Amino acid sequence: MKTKAFLIGGILLFFLLVIGSYFLLTGKKAEEKEKFPLDDSYYQDGKYIEATSTRVQKLLEEKSSFLLFTYNSFCSFEIPVDDIFQEVMDKYHIDVLKIPFEDFKDTKLYDTVKLGPSFLIIKEGTLVDYLDAEADEDISLYQNSKKFEKWLGQYIFFSKNN
Repeated sequence: MKTKAFLIGGILLFFLLVIGSYFLLTGKKAEEKEKFPLDDSYYQDGKYIEATSTRVQKLLEEKSSFLLFTYNSFCSFEIPVDDIFQEVMDKYHIDVLKIPFEDFKDTKLYDTVKLGPSFLIIKEGTLVDYLDAEADEDISLYQNSKKFEKWLGQYIFFSKNN
């Protein structure tokens, strides 16, 4: 009798683990990122726009959608990250705000993004995602424009007409 109860309990536990794993895995795969457009003013020339912490804070308060590149005075990557980003900006004529990391520290975004360089995606004044200079999984995004483009394309429309 104990063997039968143990067997039934084991089978139930197995099915719970399988079903739980299925929902966990398919939930992540099914979790599609909803693309959004940047504010119209950023679909222009594919240029960096110098920004201050005051300007960034104002855009956040106004619930703007924009891209922000925060940089250091030096770059430890083999290929300068601003060149990688620029390739995608040129291709799609998307302007990106650019702010020195020292000035970036005076924004509320610094509560989350503690290191530079970083590339931040802002939707309606809220940080959606960013590149982390210390995350191994982000290194290739900093060094390969095609991978960076694919990552960015998960979040934004590359044209204001989408």
